[in-house]
Amino acid sequence: MKITVSTINFNGAEKTIKLLESLKKQGDLDFEVVIIDNDSELSDFAKLKEWLASRSLSSHLIRSKNLGFSGGANASIKKSLELGTDWVVLLNNDTWVESNFIEKLRILLASYQGIIGLPMDENKEGIAMGGHLQWLKARLSHGHRYIKDRRPGLNKKSPVRYAIGGGMVIHKSVFEKIGYFDENYFLYFEDTDYSVRAAKKEVPITFLTEPLVHHGVSASTKLLGIPALLRYHYRNALYFNHKNGPWYIKVLVWCWSGWVIGKQLTKILFGHKPTESLAVLKGVFDFYFGRMGKLPDPKVKRIGIECESIEGKNPMWGIGRIIVKLLEEIASRPELEKEYQVILYFKDKIPDMPFLNAPIFEKKTTPVPGFPNRLFPFYYYALLPMKLWFEELDLMFWPNYMLPIIAFGKSLVLLTEDVYYESHDGKLPFRYRLAYGIFGEWSAKFATRILAISESSKKNIAELYEIDERRIMVNHLGVDFSSSASKNGKWKMENGKYILYVGQAFPRRHLRETMLAFKTLAAEEEFKDLKLVVIGPDKYETPIISGLINRTNEKLGRAAITWRDYVTDEELADYYAGARALVYVSDHEAFGLPPLEALTYGVSSVVADNALGHELFGEYAFYAQSSDPDDIADAIRLALTDKDKIDDIKTQGRRFAERYTWKKFADRWLDTVKDLTT
Repeated sequence: MKITVSTINFNGAEKTIKLLESLKKQGDLDFEVVIIDNDSELSDFAKLKEWLASRSLSSHLIRSKNLGFSGGANASIKKSLELGTDWVVLLNNDTWVESNFIEKLRILLASYQGIIGLPMDENKEGIAMGGHLQWLKARLSHGHRYIKDRRPGLNKKSPVRYAIGGGMVIHKSVFEKIGYFDENYFLYFEDTDYSVRAAKKEVPITFLTEPLVHHGVSASTKLLGIPALLRYHYRNALYFNHKNGPWYIKVLVWCWSGWVIGKQLTKILFGHKPTESLAVLKGVFDFYFGRMGKLPDPKVKRIGIECESIEGKNPMWGIGRIIVKLLEEIASRPELEKEYQVILYFKDKIPDMPFLNAPIFEKKTTPVPGFPNRLFPFYYYALLPMKLWFEELDLMFWPNYMLPIIAFGKSLVLLTEDVYYESHDGKLPFRYRLAYGIFGEWSAKFATRILAISESSKKNIAELYEIDERRIMVNHLGVDFSSSASKNGKWKMENGKYILYVGQAFPRRHLRETMLAFKTLAAEEEFKDLKLVVIGPDKYETPIISGLINRTNEKLGRAAITWRDYVTDEELADYYAGARALVYVSDHEAFGLPPLEALTYGVSSVVADNALGHELFGEYAFYAQSSDPDDIADAIRLALTDKDKIDDIKTQGRRFAERYTWKKFADRWLDTVKDLTT
């Protein structure tokens, strides 16, 4: 019979070492010890690690994020099963046992299966022989029996119904039958829940009178503090009753909740322990709004990010790309977990992106009932902001240009002048222009802070929306720096034989005029073999790309223009690396990534001759004087023939572009978050 003793340490190394000392003194040392460290302070963890290193105890110390009792117990159980154990002994770290504990336990376990509740000496309270199951109660009660002169009245309570998690022994077959502890509890009621689930599956639960476990009562409670304890208890009690109670208890949960809310509001009104009453109310609302698991640490700032733009979509373009790059940077910095919990809000589903599994992220969905993958406005303007009323966020980041009117609390909103132009002069359907008009204006006026992605954009936003520039922070976007393009890109064309357009095709980006300019150039002898590669979706009100390509190719008598509405990042790298130049002439742009991405490959870009172009590129671009096809053609011609400037861009362009990195973007974003939450 193989036995594993499991315990959880959270900033309690001295108590845990006392337990381990008692285990080291066992007469029977044929057992394993698993200790889960729930992200204790480094000094506490080091003390525990140092003690174990100097002892011969067969132990396994596993450091983890704070999983609470339920998650920590599950982690220790899984490790124990990996070690091939037959019985897992769960002991609180503030317990200790006598030297014959394992010897006595081994003899007794030979006659049992299922779950064993061990007797726990709780000092002046007596010997706890398990816990009492009481419906619609927020406190857990242990049952005691008379030992010597200890309070004989304590043995008159109702029959024992659950095994106490601080001294519980579980056979390996139980995990196969009912699984592990429910991690929604985090702390309190998880042992009660486990016993109820076991009883429903007819798993035997036995309460022994020996061997005794000595328990230092309420050690974890002192670490938590009374308000947090109350909040956990009330939330978990509601969850436990609603999950496990008979039908009439499930109904009465609502009535009990109303009674608790009324009682606590009355206490607050009369000034009677308002802090504790507020904690109870938070616990009730936590349950009803699904805030289970670990409660927010007041030292850790809770930052929300609206992420619908990367949900089941290609994140290559626009807001989706910005969100992905920001989250990748945050995920790569584990040190941020001590300061922030980042809650990511999706509409219908969470995308399968590995970086989203970083511990700093908590992921939530807010689907529109009955309308999966539809009704974005209802999700964005109503359901999500209403959900946020109860999320206790320190700051919410809205990267999609719009702040919902009913979204309260501190907000950081990404805003560009494009939103203003689209709402006033754009060609989008009326419902989109209306939304941009209302919620863009609301963002400008009422967001705590506005994020602009260039100095030019900041100036334009301030003028168009008539707001104070001091409310706007500038955060240039970043570009990816690949050392080289892939060598075997399926879509790579012969180097130096084509110019490139990358991006969603809107009228203001003048792809139509660019193709007409190319048509002019391609008819010239010097450029008779030149090709144009267009990458990006056709977003013209009436699609034009396909028809114009066909007419141009027919006129030139060759497949001079090719078009793909989507490529992978790897394929795009190949296209950038092989291009002679990139053309991206836009009337107004808040930033515009493609020209900077091309610059990282030493590729010249043709951009509009405006303030943004000069802000971003300086001397490392060719400027089209207007969007007229002839002016664009002139600029492209220079980008293909001005050897000195082309060489300068090839040799210095990448270094110049290094001022624009996603790391720096994330750094500035985090600085803004810190400023707004301190």
